[in-house]
Parts: sequence; structure tokens; C-alpha cells
Amino acid sequence: MKSITTLFVFVSSFLVYSNVETSETREVGSFDEIKISGNFEVELYNGKEGKLELTGSADQLEKIITEVENNRLKIRFKKGRYLKKWWKLSKVYVKIPVEEINSCGFSGSGVLKSRDVLHSDQLNLNVSGSAKAYYQIQTNKLNSSVSGSGMIQFTGKAKQSALNVSDSASINAKELNTEKTQAKVSGSGRITILSSEELDASISGSGRIRYSGNPKRISSKVSGSGQISTF
Repeated sequence: MKSITTLFVFVSSFLVYSNVETSETREVGSFDEIKISGNFEVELYNGKEGKLELTGSADQLEKIITEVENNRLKIRFKKGRYLKKWWKLSKVYVKIPVEEINSCGFSGSGVLKSRDVLHSDQLNLNVSGSAKAYYQIQTNKLNSSVSGSGMIQFTGKAKQSALNVSDSASINAKELNTEKTQAKVSGSGRITILSSEELDASISGSGRIRYSGNPKRISSKVSGSGQISTF
């Protein structure tokens, strides 16, 4: 009986330690692209690249890989079998300072937010899974693709934008001032946009594209029960 009690105390202490929230700083070097896989709460902000701040349980942080390879910052969990219920006990927060990036891909079920405006000549911003991303941007050309049940919300300015959603995903760009926009929906997804010069909109399925800005030239194509309309 004493042995069982001792074992119970040991296991309980281990679980408590494993789920105590802690923070750590990691050296990663500079990068031009970001690729995130997993359930993370991510914040991008303007600052000198090279260090990341991670906050979460000690057990979780031990299993997270952060590395730069070919100018791409990768953040993911190590491969292996883990007790999923442990991951539900606390979130993992990641703060990433950026100088200028041209690409960010987020797959998983977390949330990403840019605290500051991201400036770049061209931006490729993609989401898959059920992840959500909120971007403030200023760019000449934006390429964005969202699949699964994911979502991206944009604010700011982009001279040209190419937006693509599939499945039940969505892009909310009604506060992104654009001149020329290409919007494509496949499935039941949704795109909301603001375009002042040109709009090329196409739907395959039951999706919906809503637009404002009174574009001077509009090209539209619908295959299925989808709808293209103003708001």
C-alpha cells in the first residue's frame, strides 16, 4: 500500500511539473519564410530576427522543434506518440520578431496574429486545417490560399491580390484596399474583398464571393450554386 501511495505521489508530481507554464528564448538566426505546423498561438511583430520566445508547459516545450533551414523558419512538434489530453491542458505561445518576410504557411488548429504591419514587395500567406490568421499588411502583390475550415483576415493595402479558398475555408479581406483582385472559391468557401480597379471572380461549388470598391472591370464565372455579389 505504501508503494502504491509513493508511486501515486511521484506520478502526480510529474504531471504537475509537466504542465507548469514556463517561458524560454531560442536562438534561430534570420529567415525570409515561416512554416508552422501544429496547435500554436503565434504573434508576429516588427523586430530584429534571430530569437523566438516560447511559453507553455515544460513537457510541451521539450517536444517543439524550432529551426531555420534554407532561410525558412520551421516550428513544429517532434514526431512521436504523445498523450493528446496533455496538450489540452495548456496552450503554446510563440512570439516571432520579423524584419521582412515573403512567406508564411500555417497548418494546424491554432491562431496567428501580426501585431504590426508586415511590409514586403510580395507576400505569400497560406493556411490549412482549422487554423486562423489575422494579418496587417502592406505589399505590392499578395498571394493567399486557405483550405480545410481555416480562415485568414486581412487589413491594410495590396496593389494586386490573388485569393484562393477551398473546402469550407474563408478569406475576409473587406478592409484590405486592393486595385486588382483575383478571387477563386472551390467548395463552400467564402471570400470578401475590396477592389477598386479590376475583379476576376470564379466559383466552383456552393461558395460565395462578396465585393465592394466599385471595380471598373469585373469578370465573373460560377459553376454550381455559388453566388457573386456586392455588399
